[in-house]
Amino acid sequence: MNRRHSGFTIIELMLVMVIIGILAVIGLHQFKIFRYRSHRTEATVNLDGIRTHELAHAAEEGFFYTASWCPDTTPGPMPHEWETGTNFDKLGFSPQGKVYYVYGIGGYPEEGADEPYWIDEPKDSTAPAIDGKHNIAMEARGDINGNGIENQLLLTEEPPGEVLNMNATEY
Repeated sequence: MNRRHSGFTIIELMLVMVIIGILAVIGLHQFKIFRYRSHRTEATVNLDGIRTHELAHAAEEGFFYTASWCPDTTPGPMPHEWETGTNFDKLGFSPQGKVYYVYGIGGYPEEGADEPYWIDEPKDSTAPAIDGKHNIAMEARGDINGNGIENQLLLTEEPPGEVLNMNATEY
């Protein structure tokens, strides 16, 4: 009588486990990248909202607001509560919920600068609205993956209004 054993060998089971493990590692890595990109999208949307508020304010009042870093905490992989008491309040801008980036609005120290550059320590102040000149720049900084390297995004009030990723190699 010939007995047939049904089932899988230990080698077949181990091979399946290795394949599942490899797929899980690839999936988790792709999920992290997707999550980091979604956090960067938060910064892009908020920078565009700040610019919209700034342009509306400058059209009515003739000047831009500059604003110190908000929230006033070190950026990291955990979200922060938005703080009040800066020029963002005067501007009427407040994002929904917690944020992964810190935001600041700086002016340009040289009148008529052709290329935008950032003032590292923005202050709560004002900047004149002069047509055809870079007057302000909005920046978002965040360490969304916790590796100690800040992701910096920059936007000016000038058209076409593309957000510049100052860390082109980051996600």
